[in-house]
Amino acid sequence: MSMVQNTINADSANAGLAQPLPRELSQIDQRIASLRKRLLSVTCSQQTTCTDTAMLQKKSAIESRLAALKGDYYQDPKSLLDQVSKQAEKDPTQQKRFEDLRSEYEHLKQELSEIHQAIEAEQHPQRKHHIEKELLELCGSGYGDENSLLSRAWRAYKAGQGTKEAYDQLEAHGQALYKEKAKIGAEVSSAESLSISHPAKRDLEMSIDALLQQRAKVAAFEEGLTSWCEREKYSSEYSARLTVADRIRSCYREGKTDLDLESLRETSLPKVIGQLVQLTRLDVSSNLLQSLPAEIGQLVQLTRLDISGNHLQSLPAEIGQLGQLTKLYVGRNHLQSLPREIGQFVQLTRLDVSNNHLQSLPAEIGQLGQLTELYVPNNHLQSLPREIGQLGQLTELYVPNNHLQSLPREIGQLRQLTRLDVSSNLLQSLPREIGQLVQLTRLDVSSNLLQSLPAWIGQLGQLTTLYLGRNHLQSLPAWIGQLGQLTELYVPNNRLQSLPREIGQLRQLTALMLSSNQLQSLPREIGQLGQLTTLNVSFNQLQSLPREIGQLVQLTTLVLSFNQLQSFPREIDQLVQLTTLYVGGNQLQSLPAILARLQRTCTIDAEGNHLALGAVQAFQQEIARQQATNATL
Repeated sequence: MSMVQNTINADSANAGLAQPLPRELSQIDQRIASLRKRLLSVTCSQQTTCTDTAMLQKKSAIESRLAALKGDYYQDPKSLLDQVSKQAEKDPTQQKRFEDLRSEYEHLKQELSEIHQAIEAEQHPQRKHHIEKELLELCGSGYGDENSLLSRAWRAYKAGQGTKEAYDQLEAHGQALYKEKAKIGAEVSSAESLSISHPAKRDLEMSIDALLQQRAKVAAFEEGLTSWCEREKYSSEYSARLTVADRIRSCYREGKTDLDLESLRETSLPKVIGQLVQLTRLDVSSNLLQSLPAEIGQLVQLTRLDISGNHLQSLPAEIGQLGQLTKLYVGRNHLQSLPREIGQFVQLTRLDVSNNHLQSLPAEIGQLGQLTELYVPNNHLQSLPREIGQLGQLTELYVPNNHLQSLPREIGQLRQLTRLDVSSNLLQSLPREIGQLVQLTRLDVSSNLLQSLPAWIGQLGQLTTLYLGRNHLQSLPAWIGQLGQLTELYVPNNRLQSLPREIGQLRQLTALMLSSNQLQSLPREIGQLGQLTTLNVSFNQLQSLPREIGQLVQLTTLVLSFNQLQSFPREIDQLVQLTTLYVGGNQLQSLPAILARLQRTCTIDAEGNHLALGAVQAFQQEIARQQATNATL
């Protein structure tokens, strides 16, 4: 293959699918052959006793003998050959002697020529190194070297920035260098072999062994990858498999550390993936994998592994060998358990096993001392292991939508925890130790079976968001007022009949959700929530609103739907920031004129009341009057 073809193939390989590895095998074979040739020269040179002095002495002796045989000039009568030739003409018995002398003469001439070449070769190494340096600049260091002069000249020609003649001149020069190198190659090898010591021979042997091992690995990799592809040769997924194989091959060839095989509908991974030992990130999410090869345990440099969104029913024990993992995603599979080896992930900071069929977590999970985030939603957990208390660095724990009936007391040891979500379980109570989670900012215990809240929740002074919806709460305790940092309080779908006056102490509150309870009134202290922007008390039994509601001057959304309201306090017109007002499903017979003052900037939904036509018309007239007044102003 010419150098032009090599360059073209290199460019096309970069543009399309990575080519199979036989080219790499050929390059390795060439290097092995070159080293073996040098090793043979070294071995031969060490077995001979010839030195430079001995060679010169032998040259002198041969020249003397040739002079005796042939003389100083053509048909020198003093030469031995000429004398014996004349004797043979007279005496046939001398013919044999003449032929022997002539044969000796030809042999000595050949030997003298070889000695001359060997002496001349001593001057070649410097030229040889110069040629090799020039060839390196011209052709590059290997297959597809984009920095070589030939590659750059070819790209310039293809881009219209250079000429074909310029490229041809470079190629012709390269071919001339190759010929010169081949011409002096044998002499250089002989000369070099005389100067190479025994340690150099050992180094050559070690280099050859290393190349042989490398060749075996490359050949085994390509054979394994090809065999894996051939299993789907007659399948509709064959094209997709070739794409996967190409990415794996490219990763192996270029030593990439990141391999993305996401969403390729692949059903398996080849065993040779274990040879990508340089990988630090592997993403095989959203495929159809039913298992992982044991060889995945060889990827000991992995720091991030995403195998989520597959059909995995178990994980191989060898996965425990990935001791450098910091992030592991195995969500949306069919896992029924986690291997005990998971405890070997001592560097893990994030573990996501959401949406599986886990019935328990192994006790070894307590060994993940660096874990900061643990996600286990949508599984079948009936309990959490006591060892979870050993996760001293944990800041986020999510276990919603499981079958938890209780929480271990050891949960109180998670002193760094800032977010805890145990919603949609079967909890009837919370352990006292939860009050020790003083760093907690977000607590979600919604959709459980709680009938009351323990007093120690009032100790969570950093809490900003509290979800209590869909439980069986009949009241909120007075200590709720201790949560001075609270900004969002969600208590919908409970059985609340009233709110404690202490709720007015939540001065940072911006959202208060109390829908679907049994509230008959709101405390006057609700007017102290000066930062409140959203208030939802729909689906209750409110018959009136306190006048203090007008103090909620930051309120933008007020939901009063489906209560028993018959009127509004005049102070409601002070809610100048209001943009949405829902009053549908009440017992309003008329819309008070004060609401007309809000109409210009507020959407009012009053559907489902008992409004008479006259009341609606009167409200419309009031709106028109307000608009006229505003226009005059």
